[in-house]
Amino acid sequence: IISKTISEYNLNQKKTQAFQITSSQYLNRYVFQSSAEAECGPLRMFLTGPGGIGKTHVLNAVKFVMKMYGMDHRIRFLVPTGKAASLINGMTICRGLGIKIKSQQKVLINVNNRSELRAEWKDVDLLFIDEISLLD
Repeated sequence: IISKTISEYNLNQKKTQAFQITSSQYLNRYVFQSSAEAECGPLRMFLTGPGGIGKTHVLNAVKFVMKMYGMDHRIRFLVPTGKAASLINGMTICRGLGIKIKSQQKVLINVNNRSELRAEWKDVDLLFIDEISLLD
């Protein structure tokens, strides 16, 4: 599946490297349940570069692999703006974390919705925050 995805998504060498690191660690840890991967701790990776070079494309390839293993419900894409969310089939950071913005100076986090939020996130293994450059 990995090789097929690299080919189908036409990933160059750098994109392939990022894709393989992310997808193979996920598959080894959660699909094949490798104890060696579990001991390594979580993967924290920062993909950076100018707009249009394919960072989101790499993430979509990872999502495709997860879908092939029936695990696509265990991934979340968060972005700063609603427009960006619609482009990647994700949600805004505020919505994903249950934060309501009432005004520029007032941010509300509803503690009553914590159990709903926990339930939404309890099976999530991968979190991708895209368009991070839009954050202050």
